[in-house]
Amino acid sequence: MPRDDAVRLWEQAEPELRARGVTSLALFGSTARGKATQDSDVAGNCRFRKCAAP
Repeated sequence: MPRDDAVRLWEQAEPELRARGVTSLALFGSTARGKATQDSDVAGNCRFRKCAAP
């Protein structure tokens, strides 16, 4: 998947992700570098807001 497509998908999902506690997303690997092939996966990381203790 091209980098721009991955970013666009994350941007479209942003309201739902934020509602579920995601505070940031990071794209890395070949997709982030613009070197992805058809066999490449999309590597990413998300950070969540701190949860309150039960």
